[in-house]
Amino acid sequence: MDAVEARSWITLDAAKKLLADCGQDFDALKKSAITKEFRPVTLNAKDNIDIKQQLRAFKSHNVIGKLDGSDPKLQDEYVIYTAHWDHLGVIPNCKAIRFLMAQSITRPVSPLLSSSQQRLQK
Repeated sequence: MDAVEARSWITLDAAKKLLADCGQDFDALKKSAITKEFRPVTLNAKDNIDIKQQLRAFKSHNVIGKLDGSDPKLQDEYVIYTAHWDHLGVIPNCKAIRFLMAQSITRPVSPLLSSSQQRLQK
């Protein structure tokens, strides 16, 4: 079976334990990481993980689409444009967090859709 690349995050305590288990010192690596000479360190570590996912349908203001190209040589290549509509509003009973930037963050969506429409018409 081929390996699946996965990215994740761990706590500082877990990182220190992982490094120690692999014969590395967190503080020494952290100190050397700020130098120009620093190089990545390969750890002799393996893990087995279970990834649980669930598909669900929902309404969204986000847009996704696929346009098939006309060049058979490039049929397995893609150009991806992305944009999304951020959360707009507040979290109930939470005065500290407000999502006021949502509309300004999504302003690039309109030109993106317009550009896609122009490409379709060519």
